[in-house]
Amino acid sequence: MGQVKSGYLLVLVLVFVLVLASPTLSNGSSIFPGFIKWHVYVMNELSNESLLVHCQSKDDDLGSHEVFEGGNLTWSFRTDFSHSTLFWCHVKKNNNNGCDSGASFDVFWYDERLFEKCHWKNCLWRVRDDGIYLTTLYETQTLEFYYHWGATRHAWFFPFFLFNKSMLFLYLNICIMSLLEYSETNNSCYFPLII
Repeated sequence: MGQVKSGYLLVLVLVFVLVLASPTLSNGSSIFPGFIKWHVYVMNELSNESLLVHCQSKDDDLGSHEVFEGGNLTWSFRTDFSHSTLFWCHVKKNNNNGCDSGASFDVFWYDERLFEKCHWKNCLWRVRDDGIYLTTLYETQTLEFYYHWGATRHAWFFPFFLFNKSMLFLYLNICIMSLLEYSETNNSCYFPLII
């Protein structure tokens, strides 16, 4: 019986090695996205304006940065094995206080279509006067419009079924109070989403 188990283990190891050695998987794979080091770029392509950028995930807050025209904010990471890695950013035109001068949007989420658009490594978000575009690092001709100014994130994965009525009421009250406090302290007409 021990020889049969070790035989199955040997076959499993050989299959794993062959999959990793496959030339079709050399640039990345939908099978192993956790092994890929991802790079996200938020590039300021506004006309004569600096851009305020604040990006984060549920685990990492990258802080607020002023990105000058032609500059970018860049970071690298590996996805988690639970496939829940999500990064989002809030951007705001530095010289404009209107409601259309900011946007909150997701810049990385676990989706094979996004992985393909980013060529399994580099996601480049170009912030322009008319909106926010996604392209790959080396293919600047294939811009894809994703977000308009004034866009906000939506928490559509919120697990309401985990809460009883009193917990849900408390959570909603905290969210509302946080939004009101944010709008008063920042004199802003849009709010960051609290997750």
